[in-house]
Amino acid sequence: MRSVKIDHLVKVYNAHNAKAFADCFTPDAEVYDHPGHLAQKGQAAIRDFYTKLFDEHPQNKCDVLYKADLGDCIVSHERIHRSAATRPFDVVAVYRFKGDLVARLDFIREHRD
Repeated sequence: MRSVKIDHLVKVYNAHNAKAFADCFTPDAEVYDHPGHLAQKGQAAIRDFYTKLFDEHPQNKCDVLYKADLGDCIVSHERIHRSAATRPFDVVAVYRFKGDLVARLDFIREHRD
């Protein structure tokens, strides 16, 4: 079940394992920031981005608040904590699968003033 794949992806994300996180994606996967801004393309770019993110935010973690399984997609409401000193923020993540790997990830981020 793909929902279990998301559980693993969040587990390695919370462990700050950028390589294992990137390995959850197809070699040509794309990560988008809503509305349609290509943020990363390919496993290497995803790994490099998350390596830097984890280095910059050593307390970073994700809590999944809700998941919906919609065929080849999982929609997930997630709360991101960067540090104990900052307010967490919410994202909606839409994971589109190709087989057992994520082929596309779209983030809709909470608007913050």
